[in-house]
Order: sequence, then structure tokens, then C-alpha cells
Amino acid sequence: MKLFVILLLAVLLAGCRSAFELFPFRVDSTGGGHVYAMYHRRGSSRDGEGVLVPGGTPIRLELRDPVALPGAEPTLLVSFGRLPVGVFLTVHGERDATLARFVPADGLALGNPGQPVEIALPLPTGSTVSGFTFEIGEVAPAPVRLAGLSVGQAPAGVGQRGADRLWYASAGVRVERWEAGSPGVWAIDRSDAAAWDDTHPVEIRYVFEPEPLSHEKMLGGVSVPSATLRVGDREFRLDLRPGSQRVVLYPQTEGVRVARITLESEHPGLRLEWAGPLRDGDGPLPAALPADLGTVLRFPPHEWRQADFELFSWTLYPEILILDSASYEVQSRFFRRLAFFVEKVGYRGTLLTDEELARRHGYNAHNYNGRGLADFYNAADKTGFALNDEEEQLREIALAHGIIRESSAGYVAGVGGVLGVSQQSLAIPTLRDLLISHEAYHGVYYVEPEFIAAVDRIWDALDDEQRRYWYLLLSGYRYDIADEYLVRNEYHAYLLQQPVASAGWYFETRMAERIARWHPDQAGWLDRYLSQYRGSHRRQAAEVQAALFSITGLAARSVYCLTPVDPG
Repeated sequence: MKLFVILLLAVLLAGCRSAFELFPFRVDSTGGGHVYAMYHRRGSSRDGEGVLVPGGTPIRLELRDPVALPGAEPTLLVSFGRLPVGVFLTVHGERDATLARFVPADGLALGNPGQPVEIALPLPTGSTVSGFTFEIGEVAPAPVRLAGLSVGQAPAGVGQRGADRLWYASAGVRVERWEAGSPGVWAIDRSDAAAWDDTHPVEIRYVFEPEPLSHEKMLGGVSVPSATLRVGDREFRLDLRPGSQRVVLYPQTEGVRVARITLESEHPGLRLEWAGPLRDGDGPLPAALPADLGTVLRFPPHEWRQADFELFSWTLYPEILILDSASYEVQSRFFRRLAFFVEKVGYRGTLLTDEELARRHGYNAHNYNGRGLADFYNAADKTGFALNDEEEQLREIALAHGIIRESSAGYVAGVGGVLGVSQQSLAIPTLRDLLISHEAYHGVYYVEPEFIAAVDRIWDALDDEQRRYWYLLLSGYRYDIADEYLVRNEYHAYLLQQPVASAGWYFETRMAERIARWHPDQAGWLDRYLSQYRGSHRRQAAEVQAALFSITGLAARSVYCLTPVDPG
């Protein structure tokens, strides 16, 4: 008799387990998560468990005991094996009360109906769930399989998870078009979404897989692919960079209110992954505001979080920070001593006092990687040199963002770097644009080993006369040309800071005039060089641009991703 009971229990438990494993109900909370088993109410469909057949029997799933959901406004996440066209969902509370209901009119996409889909349905605070009913209309085009149920946090946006799963979140967000291909069109309306404020920064994530180009074709010129982004009543050109990318739009900066987002592109390699309000966990915006360099260019100082400067992280390379200062004076307090210590001929490795710095000019813009910063702060600590408040603040910024790290031997280089620009450069037309572009290429150099290798190959292919030109040019700017890394880093940035078509005039006329003024004893050599090497600088710029474009999708004087289109 005992053996019979044991066998009976084993059969019953095995049967229960096979049903329960298809429909676990996971509830996540701050302290972790818990999985509850659910079962079919008697009379529900048993044919193709979890499959809703058009015109078939509804599926009713019940918990053995009602579950109280934690947190404010919990979100029910429901996974389907395909787009749940025609599916109705009712969430039951205690005593079979209706807590929430999902109907197809709530805003499902018109995308590929065969894609797995996850919808998000907000539930009232303090909800206690007892079960779920899934129904499908008779006119639905195909069966739909229920794949999972959970309660967790869902961002208030809409997009894709990975390459094959759409995610719909926040009641009131409607996806009106979601069509990949050529052309691809994605249209999202959030005007009724209570959880998505129309003045909050918007994050857009996309994946772009460009068609490969030969090196020879890129030497002839590159064309940066783009998409058209419409937000509210404004239009932007979104220059596309390869791989998984993000761009953040700040409504106050761009003068828009975000009620509707439309992205259109003729490039078949583009896929929109996400559009929604910018989030940084459950806290405030991050210490460094994620921004495209075009946004940094336009970001108004009255929107800064402090009066003297604002700190950004480049959305293409988040490990690269941009410190935008209100004036050259503020910028100098952050970077001038560092500039002499890291780059200036005759002073490299030396900590100058404030009195010594007062008579010397640094730069109008700056760039430093972790190695330079670590050496600077190690030297100050070792000698007991008193740094100013801004330099101490820069140390904390670099530590907080991993550009430098503390070790038993002092500071060591981490990942990334910091760029410095100033609002005062706006006094000269186009100068701020030029400086941001120049410093951006240094940022790429800090984080793209493949680009460093490409620059090395191009530099090493120059003959002695060509390198002599560059040594004269860079020494005229007071760079320490004994630092080979510094020379190569500046070499590519100067080549890329203007369009390739302008490189011949820029280096063989404008810069040649400066070299002659800085080094009058080299006038005869310079004339012979320009006669023999006419056009070589444009060819060098084309080589460096081809390498940059193949690796990053950036081009000469093209570092911005988000650019407003003038309605006129």
C-alpha cells in the first residue's frame, strides 16, 4: 500500500511539474525574486498547452494563493512567441476582481508578426494577483503561444531586445509603424504615456551594419550614411555609426517637446532597438551627461547643473568625457598646469607654480588620457605639490569614471580620457566646432587600438622629409616632439580636423606660412619641400580618414551624430 501511494504521488507531482514549468510566475523585488507555480483552471484548453487558437477556448491560469506584489506601480511583463494580434489579457485580483486589462488597441506594432514579443502592463500599487485569463478573437490571423509571465521594472519606452524581440512598455505608448527594410520606418507616439514626460531627455538606441567598402573606394572619399529623425516639430539628421549605438536628445537644448518620434532611413542595415526616456537606474541623471558632440556644441550654459562648467560623456565612446567650461579662465584652472606637465616642450614632467603659469598660455582646448593624468597626480602626491580646487575636482572625476585607478603604487591609467573645450571659443566663428572636432579624434585615439595601429602604419610610411615637416609644425605649437606618442596623436588629429578636400590648402599654404614664421631659418628647405610634395597632405588625410571611417564610421570634420535640420 505504501509503495502504491509513493508511486501515485510521483505521477501526480510529475504531471504538476510539467504543467507548472511552462508557466512560472516570477516576481522580482529589491531583495531578490520568487517564482510561483500556476495551474490551469478546470475546463481551460489542454490542446497545445499555452497556445491561443483563434476562436478557441480561453486560457485561465491561477495561483494556488494570491500574491501581493511589491513596490509602487509594479509592471506585468508578458512574453509571447509571436506578435499577439487579437489577444486579450485580464489580470485578476482577490475575489476575481479585474486589476488590469490588455487589449490589442493599446498599441501593438505593425512589425513582423512572427517576432517574439514582450508587452508590459502597469498594475496598481498594492496589487494582489490571483490569476490571468488570455483570450483570442476569432478573426486573429494565427495561433499565439504564451511564453512567460513575470513582474518587474519596465522602462517607459518602446523597442527591441536583441535582434528578434520587441518590447512595448508604458501604457499610452503607441507604435504606429515599425518596419525594417529599405526604407525602414519607425514611428512612436507617446502623447498619452503618463510615465514619459515630454521634456525629459530621450534615449534612442540603434544597430547599424553598413555595407563594406574597399580601401581604394574610401580613398576617393567617404559618404556618411544617415537617417532622418523627427521629434515633435523638429527634424534632425542622424549620422549612423556602425555597431550598437545610442544618441540622447535633450528637449530643452533642442527646443522641442517629445510627443512623437519618427525615424526613417533608406539603409537596410539600420535597426531601431529602443526609444524612450533616458534612465540611469532609479536615481537622477548620471554624473556625466551622455551626449552626442553635436549636443555638446549646442547645449546652452543656462541648462548646466553648475555655473562654471558642465560634464558630458560621449555617447559613441562613454569612457571619453567632455568638460565644457564657461571661459578660458575656468578651463585653465582645470587644465593649464596639466598641459605643461604632459605636452609642452621644456616643461614636460614639471609641475609649474601658479606664479609661473600666470605668464604662460596653455591651449584653447585640451585632451588627456589616463596615463598623463596618473603621472600628473602621482607627481603632485610624491612632491607634496598643492593643486588647486579644479585640479582636485578633475582627479575625483577621473577616478569616478575609471580614467585613472588607485593602486598600491599610486595612480595608474584606466580606460578613456577627458577632453576640454570652452564656451569662450564661440567668440571666433567656427572655432568651437573646429576645437571639438580636433579633440574628438584624440578621444578616438585613446580607445581604439585598431586606429592607433592604422595611424602608426601611415606615419611610418612617411619619408624623412615628410616627417620633418610635421616636426616643424608641431614644435611651432610648442609640443614636445621628443614624445613619439604625442607626435602621432597630434598628426592624425590635425589631418582630420578639416575636410580632406581642404587639407592641401590648410597644410601647404596656411600652415606653411606659420612654419616659415616660426622657423625662418627653414625657409629655403620649406620652399623645396612644398615644390616636391605638393598634394601629399591631402593624400595623407585621405589615408587617415579611410582608416578612421572603416573602424568607427567617423570622417574628417564629421564627429557629430545628431544635427538639427534648418526648416528654412
